[in-house]
Amino acid sequence: MLDLHARLNLKPPVIHPGWFDATLDQLPDEIAFAYIDADFYESMACALRAVLPRIVPGGTIVMDDYADLDKNARAWAELPGVKKAWDDVTGGRLELDVIIGFDDLAFGVYRAV
Repeated sequence: MLDLHARLNLKPPVIHPGWFDATLDQLPDEIAFAYIDADFYESMACALRAVLPRIVPGGTIVMDDYADLDKNARAWAELPGVKKAWDDVTGGRLELDVIIGFDDLAFGVYRAV
């Protein structure tokens, strides 16, 4: 991946390894794109509380394992905390698209206005 960024003269992404609650203080003030693969309620809620206020207009959040069975009956529903965290943190005030991947993959996508 770093070779691709170098060839395109782009700055590579910054990766902060560690638990969400121990690394989210390193986030930039403004975020244009966030891919969150947090799996469980507490980690997803923690990440969303830190990322959502920083998303710039036009920015995007993609959440892995977003199982909304009403919109995607094939979604892998073993990680229900991802959807519940979105619902709880946003209070249902923000629109989210459900993207269906191959087989049981599902993603929730939020685009800031």
